Formats: sequence, structure tokens, C-alpha cells
Amino acid sequence: MCIIDHDMRLIVASAKLAFVATICEDGSPNLSPKESLLVYGDEHLAFMHMASPTTVADLRRDPRIEVNVVDFLRRRGYRFKACLAGFDYPGTAEQLADHARHNGAEPKLVDTLRALKKDSFDGPDAVMSSLTAQNALGG
Repeated sequence: MCIIDHDMRLIVASAKLAFVATICEDGSPNLSPKESLLVYGDEHLAFMHMASPTTVADLRRDPRIEVNVVDFLRRRGYRFKACLAGFDYPGTAEQLADHARHNGAEPKLVDTLRALKKDSFDGPDAVMSSLTAQNALGG
């Protein structure tokens, strides 16, 4: 995972629309437009769950995600991918950390995942709950 730098923040802030790609239950792609994308801390993006039942269901089942954001006027944009994409739940904090490290996550995130205080995680919601409970997301 990379640090979201100043230029990335500007593009996210100025873009009127972002596209979130997930994987449907049948393996087909789901591309969903999001008007609410924002930068959350130095390493995370967030969007509001207003009318996203398929996107949220996809992420609960399979955490692989890609976000594309483009400032059409400047003709510039970025693609963001998640470092836990493809993780086979359930798993331990150590397994999560190893998977994230293998996918290029920053050492700080790998250490944060490794330090999670839970025996097993049954999906991305459990990981996010633990990160939030341990105040590990910043913001």
C-alpha cells in the first residue's frame, strides 16, 4: 500500500466521480460509480454506503477492490488497489500480515496487521472492526 501523496489527494478532491471495481458472486466484474470518495488518513480511501448494496456485498465476500479516480479537466488520474486482495478467509493476524507484505504493503501496515489482537478473522469486516477497535486506522 502506498502513502496517498498531495497530488493524489488533489485528484481525489477535484474528481466529480470515481469508479469502484469489485468481483460479483459469479466472478464477473462489478463497476460502480461513487460521488462520495474521499481520502481517509494517509493510506486509505473511503466512500459512503448510500446505494451500494452490490458493492458492499461483493466486498464482504471478496475483499479485492480497485478504485479509479480521474480529474477529467486535467486529464490525470490514479488507480488504487487493496493490499489484502485475494486473501482466503478465515485467517490469523500473522497470515493477514504475510499476505499484505507479499502484495507490497508498507511495513507499518504489515506490523499493524500482525499486532491485531484476535485469534481469527472470518472476513474483511472482522479485520476492519479490529483495526477500528485498536484505533489503528488513523484519520
